[in-house]
Order: sequence, then structure tokens, then C-alpha cells
Amino acid sequence: MQSSSIIHVTIRPSSNGSRSTKKKSLISKHHSISSIRIAPARPNKSKLATTASKNFQKPLANDIFDESRNNQTDTGKALDTNDYYPCCKYIWRYCSPVCLHLSLVALLLLAAGIAAMIVALVGTTQTIETTSTTTVTTSTTTTVLPGWSNTNNINYARYRHTASALADGTVLIVGGQDSSSVLSSAELYDPSNGLWTVTGSMNIARSSHTASVLPNGKVLVTGGQTTNGHTSTAELYDPSTTTWILTGNMSNPRIDHKACAFSNGTVIIAGGWSFAYYNQAELYDPTTGVWTAAANMINYRSSYRSSILADGTFLVAAGDDAVSFLNYAEYYDLSTGMWTATGNMNVARRNYAVVLLTSGQVLAIGSDTGGGSCLDSTELYNPSTRAWTVTGQMNHVRSYHTATVLTDGRVLVTGGCNSASSNTAEIYDPSTGIWTLITSMNDTRTQHTASLLTNGKVLVAGGLSSSGVTLSTSEIYQP
Repeated sequence: MQSSSIIHVTIRPSSNGSRSTKKKSLISKHHSISSIRIAPARPNKSKLATTASKNFQKPLANDIFDESRNNQTDTGKALDTNDYYPCCKYIWRYCSPVCLHLSLVALLLLAAGIAAMIVALVGTTQTIETTSTTTVTTSTTTTVLPGWSNTNNINYARYRHTASALADGTVLIVGGQDSSSVLSSAELYDPSNGLWTVTGSMNIARSSHTASVLPNGKVLVTGGQTTNGHTSTAELYDPSTTTWILTGNMSNPRIDHKACAFSNGTVIIAGGWSFAYYNQAELYDPTTGVWTAAANMINYRSSYRSSILADGTFLVAAGDDAVSFLNYAEYYDLSTGMWTATGNMNVARRNYAVVLLTSGQVLAIGSDTGGGSCLDSTELYNPSTRAWTVTGQMNHVRSYHTATVLTDGRVLVTGGCNSASSNTAEIYDPSTGIWTLITSMNDTRTQHTASLLTNGKVLVAGGLSSSGVTLSTSEIYQP
């Protein structure tokens, strides 16, 4: 009896797909094959795809490997091509679901990766660049240098007119004359746009008249030179209707007189001249439109200057009486109806300028001398001492000039004296008593007007040039 031996057979397919005959001859029916291990062939890359297709097409009819047992009996059959790689059936049967699952997972991961790449690419191509803009607000302070600048021309060239600052900030200029006639026209200046607008004309043309702004906003115009001589008429301008209406007449025609409105609306006029020089004074009641006689001044006077003082009294000073220039001064007290003499000026003056300072003192500036020359002297009136004291001397002589108190209390003086220097301007500082020249106006001017605007600037309008031309120009001073 032959003993059987246990043979472990390893079958390695050749690279061309056939089994080794040498390995096959070693196996007989007398040997018990404990196990068969199929060793993988060294692949032929050119036939790999064909071999795989051939061996995994369908299950084999005679499996020599029973998956339920570890031992297998030799059947005596040669391992033909149908038995080639029998274990691959096992691998396919049990591993294919796992492989398939893993393959699906791999495919899904691959697809996800591709999708991510696509999204990244699409996201990159669709990315909109945004720029964050930060707005930085800077505060710029513009320093406006003091000086003169032209504004729009008035519609009618004029001199010896009046200018009144109204409650709404506009400036009303009235009457005057040009080179050939006396004017009845009136115009309004609007500081917001620099425009002059013709408003209602007076009923009577006049120059060298007075204009007083009443507490009710209306403007009272009195007397003056007309086409036919001097007039005693008076009329009122109503800003709300831009019209003029005649009111009561004064008792006498007069020019070169002065008028001031008291706080209760009563208006006083005094002096002036027509056929003679006057010392008469009259009071106008705006509620009735009637004039009544007031006490006469102590002195006859014309071409003087006046001011309402802080205590409500009406100060008049200097002028002329047809014989000489005056240095006398007096004041009227409405509460008593009386005139009282006060201290005399240091210098006799006519056609000068006067302003009430913020300190309550009165500053008198310049004068003509009657001989074609002018003065550069100035002096101060102190109501508490009722005395005049000399203050700083101007840089230029002046008469028929203007004086305006600025918002800071200094005094601006412009033009005057019919000379080549009548475009000059200077400022008086009450704290030092010193006059300082500033930039000159664009035009020479005398017998013009100057008005303080609500914005602190000063409007100068009209007048006569140094060559005697009636001016339609106007300009603004920026302090």
C-alpha cells in the first residue's frame, strides 16, 4: 500500500496564459492535495485586458475549490482553461461587492473632488472684486483776507442819495442826482446774490434829503432838492408793498438838514436851509402822519452831523450858519422837549462824518474848510463829561466821506474830498486811537453811501468820482 503524501501545490500561470506542464506532471491521483495556492502570474501588460475579460466572463462549471472546505480531492482532471484561476471566482463572488463599494466610494470622492475643483474654478471666475472706499472728510478753513471787491452796479448812477439798511438785510438807496437831473428812483440791494433790483419810485424826485428807518420797518424820506427847488414834502416807503405814499408836509422846505428816529418811532428834523438857514425843529408822529413844531435849536445850522446817543438824546454839532463854520454842539431831550448846549468841538467842521461808538462816545471825522481843502483831524465826544477830546489823526484829509462802525467796534472811513486820494480807506481803532490805512477802493468816490450789512461786510455805492463822473459802481469791503 502506497502511502500518500501531502502536497502543497502552487500553480503559477505563465505570462502567456497557459499552465506549466512541469507543475502538472508532479500531481498524481496517489497524492492528496492539501491545498492549492494560485500564485499570480507576472503580468503581460499587452494581454492584461484580454485575460481579465476571458477569465471573469461567467462562473465555471466544475469548481475544484470548495469554499465550504479547506481540503479538496483530486478529480484526476487536468486543469484546463475553464479551471484557470478558479480562486478568482471566489474573489469575484465575495470581494466584488466590497470592491464595487470601494470603487463607488472612490468614484464619489473623485467626483466630489472634481466638483470642488469646478466650484473653485467657477468661484474664482465669478469672484467680483469689491473695493472698500473710505471717505475721509477734511475740514478746510478758508481765511478771507480783508479787502475790496466789486459787486453788481446800481441801475441808476447817482450821488447825494441816501442808503438805509432794512430789517430783512437788504439795503434801500433812494433818490439823489446824476449829471443832469434829480432822481425819484429807488433800488434794493440783496447781499445774498449781490443784485440790485429797482423798486417803487418816490412820488417826488429829490436829493440832499434825509431817510429814517422807523421801528415799524417803513422808511421816512423828508425834504431835499427837487427839480423845481427845495421841498417840504415827506413820503413813506413800505417794504412789504414796495410802494411809496405821501405823508404830512413839514412846515418849511429844507435841504442839508438832519433827521433821527427815537425809539418810540417819533422822528425829529432840525436845521438845514432853503431861503435861509434854520434853527427850527419839527417832530413827526408816524401813527398820525402829522408834523408838529418842536423847540428851536440854540444855533442856526446846516451841513452839520447828528446822532442819537445811548441815553436817547439827540446830539447835533458843528455845521455852518451862512456866516462861518461852527464848533457849537447841543442836544435835544425828547422827554423834556428842550435843547441844551454841550461842550464845543476843538475844530469847526462842516460836511464831516460822525458815528456812535460801542463805548457810547461819538467820533467826529474830517471836514471841509470852505476853501477847497479838507481836514484829517478827528475828535471824541464823551456824553458823561459832555466834552470833546482830540484823538488820532487820519492818514488822509476828507470831507463828504463815509464812516461805518464795524461789528468789532472799529470804524471804517472811505473816500471823500474830491481828490486823487478819494479811493483810499482807513480804519480807526477806538482801543488805541490810531488810524490804519487799508487797501483802497476800486473807484474814487465822494458824496457816496456806505452801509453795514448783516454779514459784517460794508456796501459802498454810487457817488462822484474824482473827475466828476457820477458813478453806478458799488463794491464790498470784507473786514
